Amino acid sequence: MIELSSGGVYLIDGCPVPAAEARDAPEAAQARERTIAYGILRAHDGGADPYKLRVKFDALVSHDITYVGIIQTARASGMTEFPIPYAMTNCHNSLCAVGGTINEDDHAFGLSAAIKYGGIYVPANQAVIHQYAREALAGCGRMILGSDSHTRYGCYGTLGVGEGGGELAKQLLGNTYDADAPEVVLVWLEGEPPRGVGPHDVALALVGAVFPGGLVKNKLLEFLGPGAGRLSMDFRAGLDVMTTETGCLSSVWATDDTVRDFYRSVGRPEDFRELRPGEGAYYDSMVRIDLSRAECMIALPFHPSKAYAIHALQREPERIFAEIEAECNRELDGRVTLDLRRAVNRDGKIAVEQGVIVGCSGGMFENICEAADILRGRGIGDGYFDLSVYPASSPVGLAITKNGVAASLMESGAVVKPAFCGPCFGAGDTPAHNTLSIRHATRNFASREGSKPGAGQIAAVALMDARSIAATARMGGILTAATDIEYETTPRAYAFDGSPYKKRCYNGFGRPDKSAELRFGPNIADWPAMHGMRSDLLLRLCAVIRDDVTTTDELIPSGETSSYRSNPIALSEFTLSRRCPEYTRLSKDTRALGETLRGGGVPDAAAPGGAELAAALEICGAAPDDTTVGSCLFAKKPGDGSAREQAASCQKILGGWANICYEYATKRYRSNCINWGIVPFTIAPDEKFPYTEGDWIYVRGLRDMVLAGIEDIPARVVSSTGGTRDISLRCAGLTDREKLILTEGSLINFYAKYSKNTDEDAGCGDGRRRDDAHPVAEHKG
Repeated sequence: MIELSSGGVYLIDGCPVPAAEARDAPEAAQARERTIAYGILRAHDGGADPYKLRVKFDALVSHDITYVGIIQTARASGMTEFPIPYAMTNCHNSLCAVGGTINEDDHAFGLSAAIKYGGIYVPANQAVIHQYAREALAGCGRMILGSDSHTRYGCYGTLGVGEGGGELAKQLLGNTYDADAPEVVLVWLEGEPPRGVGPHDVALALVGAVFPGGLVKNKLLEFLGPGAGRLSMDFRAGLDVMTTETGCLSSVWATDDTVRDFYRSVGRPEDFRELRPGEGAYYDSMVRIDLSRAECMIALPFHPSKAYAIHALQREPERIFAEIEAECNRELDGRVTLDLRRAVNRDGKIAVEQGVIVGCSGGMFENICEAADILRGRGIGDGYFDLSVYPASSPVGLAITKNGVAASLMESGAVVKPAFCGPCFGAGDTPAHNTLSIRHATRNFASREGSKPGAGQIAAVALMDARSIAATARMGGILTAATDIEYETTPRAYAFDGSPYKKRCYNGFGRPDKSAELRFGPNIADWPAMHGMRSDLLLRLCAVIRDDVTTTDELIPSGETSSYRSNPIALSEFTLSRRCPEYTRLSKDTRALGETLRGGGVPDAAAPGGAELAAALEICGAAPDDTTVGSCLFAKKPGDGSAREQAASCQKILGGWANICYEYATKRYRSNCINWGIVPFTIAPDEKFPYTEGDWIYVRGLRDMVLAGIEDIPARVVSSTGGTRDISLRCAGLTDREKLILTEGSLINFYAKYSKNTDEDAGCGDGRRRDDAHPVAEHKG
């Protein structure tokens, strides 16, 4: 079904031709500019260097886990008004019952910010973030930046990028998103999907094919080919939103009459324009997908790339489950044991206890309608299995109410709920212990369904398409591929009715009321003070994680902990709580030692870590007055998953100053680290890291090396037993602005120092680089 080609290709006469066979083709870098992706990028790039992007976006989107922190950062840095449309949705904690007024206080803050600064406020349960963006903000040739990793609107002709909150704060302050110019990967679609195969089936197959090898990591995907034109708008969107799980930076599709009809249907025909690559466009690699060979898929725990054909799993459930259990239980590290094989019944069939169709990938009109068709006249049974369906927006919910689909689903025993992202990130529909849940959702990381491994709880989420979830529901919870079910589909068109948005959502863009007061609840707190970097850095390893990949959900758990998102100090108490429970205590102890040292005192040898710190200072010959002391995390490959900046900001609040890894799973996590003053060190892939919690790492003269652009950093490890070893760290590819952010200690500190003359002094805003006008230039030798 899927073929991967790492070699370059040119698009000649509308067909991909391997670069080695393309005659008289232009040079690759020049021809790459002919792609749709680069046409959009260059229209938004204000930089002079074609290899270094400096992008300004057309709109911003956030949800209620992130927008309070973003606005707090921006207002602390001098923002007085939203310069571009900024939509704040309330789709993540609207139904999360944690007690008290926490959630609604944040929602009230969001509305007050929209009024004061001229923003867009989408109340709770009106829409999930990405469906609102599709229906109200996307436009052909536009770029949208979101503080959610699944910011993907490529099939609407919009480049969507998901990043941490710091990047949105920069846009709110009129500054740019800086990144290396990416490669472009051609995704060539052929054929037509069989009946019963949905967008999630194709998406999971794609993720399974490309994620493990990193073929598309931090690159742009461009979808073309005859198969693309045969897909409906919802099918395209369902496939497109899952490109986040491939590791790519963003995606875009050629636009056609199907896209034109969408913009007409949502009342914005002027936002359509045809997007096509130029003749001879160059792509750095290619993924060819034969849609006619697509099968019903299932992604097993704990990653969307653990993709299997449902038929393959049905043939060998014991063997496949045993292999997945072994991987998962290594990751769970003895905290609890996952038992997937208990789902295999006496007949050798797989019994599922929960189905959920939800969010930006699952809750779309066509998915829900076809699920209803499969269940029409049937029931889901009175056993353990239950089914919940969440339309992605009020307009979708209104459409399925008017056409009878909602009633049909409810007649089958399914529960239809309002727009909400909760089951996607662990804040709703948590299944029973050690059971299997199948979900048309975006992720299935450990704990993301809401369980707490540290408390002896675990449940498994497997990702599937809504059609096969409905087929399984029809069989009373016995895992079933939709292609194995006989059913008739009723042709239906999505009759978009924007009345809920017009009558309930606040749109104040261009009309800020600067006299309005922000509404603060008791849980909403400002960011605590953060110090700049001294000359030297002494780091205490407070967590060492040797898993192949560490997700942001492990760095800062989602679910009910996110309700403390607006209180940075309270939220930081949950850092790594489900993966390395001792991390928070060790980091706070280290922070206390560092604060004593910064204040000119001498850390008490009897204090936790005090004697070890004194020994490390003495062994390294470090001057206490010149040394910043902080905590450090080692992980092989951290940062896969969510764009939530709290994965980095919580480390910083606890005294974190660095991460060390072999590679960062995503650009967005590395950017989050930088924006919170956490030095993103790497080590060579073949370098062993035998060090453990409690060891110290000393870097002499780090501040000057960062400012001077020195990328290979000598360091010394002092083990907890007193031995020493010299190692080499690397901190590569920092922009001049990022060097200043790191040395000032955070993005907030950077703006506090440079905001009055940011454009001139820090290379921000209009694409100019005045390297001779700020401290970086002084260290260039």
